[in-house]
Amino acid sequence: MSIRGIELISFRNHDNLPIEFSHGLNVIWGENGSGKTSILEAIYTLSMGRSFRTSNRRHMIQKEKDFFRIVGNFEFHGSTTNVAMSQLQDGRKKTTINDEAIKGFKPLIGKNPVVLLSPEEQCITKGVPAERRRFFDKLFSVASYDYLLALTDFNRVLKQRNMALSAVKEGHRPPSSIHPWNEPLAEKAQKIWEMRENFWKRYNNHLKKVVEKLNDSGVELNGRYISRTLVTKEEFLDSLEKSERRDILLQRTTSGPQKDEYDFLFNKEDLRQFGSQGEHKLALILIKLAEFKFIQELNDTTPIILLDDVLAKLDFQRSEYVMSLLEKNVQTIITTTNLVNVESHGIDVKNTNNMSLYLERACSN
Repeated sequence: MSIRGIELISFRNHDNLPIEFSHGLNVIWGENGSGKTSILEAIYTLSMGRSFRTSNRRHMIQKEKDFFRIVGNFEFHGSTTNVAMSQLQDGRKKTTINDEAIKGFKPLIGKNPVVLLSPEEQCITKGVPAERRRFFDKLFSVASYDYLLALTDFNRVLKQRNMALSAVKEGHRPPSSIHPWNEPLAEKAQKIWEMRENFWKRYNNHLKKVVEKLNDSGVELNGRYISRTLVTKEEFLDSLEKSERRDILLQRTTSGPQKDEYDFLFNKEDLRQFGSQGEHKLALILIKLAEFKFIQELNDTTPIILLDDVLAKLDFQRSEYVMSLLEKNVQTIITTTNLVNVESHGIDVKNTNNMSLYLERACSN
């Protein structure tokens, strides 16, 4: 999988920027504020249907402009897929795949996979449980469209049950109005738990192998998936009935897959609570490399790697590790403020398989 080229129109601080990428290593460098991360954001948005920096597409429109448009050409086994996305200030938006309009972002998920390593992703190790749950839901959805559909179905029923809980709490409906949602919620919960259990085992195996490749006896990283996957459908229905009063009071369902947790232990200590800055950074690299391997296995394709100013955030030894684990024949796009950061690791940006692009910071910014 690779991206052959991209065009950014009125996107962030890029007025009209066409870029052609090489199949190998692509280095985008320049001062802070020159729009390096925005290029990765555009690629990520065309791949995932949403930005990793904002939940509001209108925030990506260049100042004093009425719209943005981004277009990317992705290549897989000699076949090219054109993905285009536009957003207007008035709220109208459009996304097309090979000029065919699509609804929502689901048709994009898993089609042109990317793995992003960025400071914004540090919430995976530092954030609340919902951040890790969001990360793994996204990862499993990229690897399996069936998981994406199952998750969508579960969330739809969960939302309906929560609405019924609110209606009961506000006195608009009797408690019996909640009961019709219990059975479908239990069925869909069992499906989610079964798929998560399977995918987690496969992901965790990749994580173990990545940590082993570190070849550093002082580093141990283990992942844990904490859920109620062993409960039967009947037991889950029973728990819904027992927690009904509390659920009504809180106006939300308090048991189910939406309460599952994932966490990481660094040298047998809870990473989120006790990890140092360096341990969080290294753990994120390992987690992301396992993500790459997981997608590669289940999608039978090689994701594009996006590295956002990663080398500047690591000491030389650990950044050497990142570069050494980047496999040959994997398209990688790196942003950096200094080309020396990349060249010091033995990367020849003048190689015909590689490319470098310098961005100047606009005077208005």
